[in-house]
Amino acid sequence: MLKGKIHLNSQVTSSADGYFSNADEVSFSADNHPKAHGFRETLRFLNRSNLVFALTARPTLYRQMINEFWITSVEEVQNDIRTIVGTVGGQQVVITEQTVRNVLQLGNDECDITELPDDEILDFFQNFLGYTCEMPRRQILKGKLGPKWKLLAHILQHCISNRRSGWFELPLGTTSMFMSLLMSTPFNFTRTIFNGMTANVNAGNKKFLMYPRFIQLIINHQHPDMQPFGEKIHGLKHHDHLTCPAMNRGKFEGGDAEFPQIFFDLQDALIEQGMFVADNEDDDSSTSPSDHIDSDADVPSSDSIGVSTLNLPPGNMGWPFIGETIGYLRPYSATTIGSFMEQHISRFGKIYKSNLFGEPTVVSADPGLNKYILQNEGRLFECCYPRSIGGILGKWSMLVLVGDMHRDMRLISLNFLTNARLKTQLLKEVEKNTLWVLDSWKENSPFCAQDEAKKFTFNLMAKHIMSLDPGEPETEQLKKEYVTFMKGVVSLPLNFPGTAYRKALKSRSTILKFIEMKMEERIKQMDKVNGLEKIEDDLLGWVLKNSNLSKEQILDLVLSLLFAGHETSSVSIALAIYFLEACPTAVHQLREEHEEIAKTKARLGEKDLNWDDYKKMEFTQCVINETLRFGNVVRFLHRKAIKDVRYKGYDIPCGWKVLPVIAAVHLDPTYFDQPHLFNPWRWQHTCVTTSSGSGGTLTSTNNFMPFGGGPRLCTGSELAKLEMAIFIHHLVLKYHWKLVHSDQAFAYPYLDFPKGLPIKIHHRQ
Repeated sequence: MLKGKIHLNSQVTSSADGYFSNADEVSFSADNHPKAHGFRETLRFLNRSNLVFALTARPTLYRQMINEFWITSVEEVQNDIRTIVGTVGGQQVVITEQTVRNVLQLGNDECDITELPDDEILDFFQNFLGYTCEMPRRQILKGKLGPKWKLLAHILQHCISNRRSGWFELPLGTTSMFMSLLMSTPFNFTRTIFNGMTANVNAGNKKFLMYPRFIQLIINHQHPDMQPFGEKIHGLKHHDHLTCPAMNRGKFEGGDAEFPQIFFDLQDALIEQGMFVADNEDDDSSTSPSDHIDSDADVPSSDSIGVSTLNLPPGNMGWPFIGETIGYLRPYSATTIGSFMEQHISRFGKIYKSNLFGEPTVVSADPGLNKYILQNEGRLFECCYPRSIGGILGKWSMLVLVGDMHRDMRLISLNFLTNARLKTQLLKEVEKNTLWVLDSWKENSPFCAQDEAKKFTFNLMAKHIMSLDPGEPETEQLKKEYVTFMKGVVSLPLNFPGTAYRKALKSRSTILKFIEMKMEERIKQMDKVNGLEKIEDDLLGWVLKNSNLSKEQILDLVLSLLFAGHETSSVSIALAIYFLEACPTAVHQLREEHEEIAKTKARLGEKDLNWDDYKKMEFTQCVINETLRFGNVVRFLHRKAIKDVRYKGYDIPCGWKVLPVIAAVHLDPTYFDQPHLFNPWRWQHTCVTTSSGSGGTLTSTNNFMPFGGGPRLCTGSELAKLEMAIFIHHLVLKYHWKLVHSDQAFAYPYLDFPKGLPIKIHHRQ
């Protein structure tokens, strides 16, 4: 039998006792709004509830940040606690039930109740709320409630529930929440919200922008210094289709008979009181870059900086036309920043001007400016690679695209490279290809480790993108053309007969014809099998089935992903082999870690690695981080200013090229003690900036950016780390290895081992 008293009734007075009045947050106070007539008591009741902050908090929402969290999110159990882990702008965001409770200020609601029995719910709604219907499919029909109850249901459903039901039926969780709130009985609102989040994590490729306000609040809480990125969500109203697929049905906007017009009118009152965010397309401030600037930066208006008043960074513009490009691109050891950068930083500081690649340029070795540049992509800066790169990779390549088209291409890649796919499909392919390569090695017979690493990553990407099997004639022919293509990508853009660039353009044409042939075969297969799941086994099939890209766009996308997913990963693996050969202590600790994993699997009668095994490779992750920090596969990035920007007193004029040099930060003793030593122990138990490891090593993970950052953060970063970890696992268990000839990686500026990293191996006993 129900006990308690309904706390929302028509006799509520206008007393302010108990009202929510924190000046930093928003409360419902629509008393004076003409469209709120008859609903004041509902809003007052909510003001006094423990849900008021969760209902009214309205951070500025950034679509890409929220979307990136959901796409990368995975559910884990850490220390017996259910946890959602995602990545936003290169930073990890961790959500537990307690996180939700703390950030949404829900107080002490840790009771176990999240659903009440059907009979109690129906009894409550019929006897107390005048509900005159049954519970079809265990749901209360919102249209059968009185106006004020309907408003409360509407608010809870759109602001707190997981929004997976229809919009005129209240599912069991929402009705239980509704009932407990009115009866002032214990209810675990936090767990209901968290369960909705975990359901979304496990929704596979159907994830959407669920709980956008809550996710943004949590991101802001965990990373208060993160510069927001991506477009703002202007119109997060109850019928915004970006919030939930069900919201695109048009029922609210169509004036369905079950939902009186007063609720459409009341939207204006709710917008004013913070329930929803108004859709104001004419609000120029919504895209103002000043919203995204740190304390060291300022963005004057485009006409506020006169040439005579510019305070450019110090530096040297070099010779006419060529500037200092030749010196900047002179090869140097990959574990240094080169004499050019060293001399310029020593002379001018970590931010200096130059003339590079035929353009006036600001070069940055400053971690703050580097992050600022990357996080303000599309607002203050944009990607700007030399034309020759676009000419050979294609105008639709993700590397050279900017704006909405880049965002759309990136989302395709992110949706395909979800953590769920990494766990269930890609991990198996990574291990299979690792063993295929390692088992082909012959004992005491010298070979080039760099070529073997390229073989491994190429075969994996060919399988992943187009379902090509390693060793097959068509795979080997494609690999041969790709080698020629890559030589042109990193060569001078001299389009004359016999040059590497001309040969690469020819190979590009051959590769695109091959991809087009595969695409036509796949389309025929799709027509034949009527779109069965088998078609989605590789990226090509997924894109054909889930995107509206043109043929040219698909061809360039596939080619650019083959390039991005193969080249940098193979160099990273070669660097790991090189660094570990000179660090036997690290190899010994790796073997201990991986032998323990192997013993556990043998005891369980298992053979193939799984995601739990991968998560146990803790020291391996330290080795991977140190390899990426010390080797710096990506040395610098190409950007240009699209507005006049002032940073730390220096002006960066609109149109100038900007080069954030990632390697300079990774090798800076200010942020990494003894940066020119390979020391994977520096990454053990690190946080933002801490001393740890063997010898109290300063390690600033906040300035560790091997995969870039901001809206252009590498979409394949998790796959790259997975490849390295699985390769290292089998390498250290199977073999000992040593260099045959002295060799080291050089930056040209692309990384390469001049001799190919020749090694010999012999089997471990």
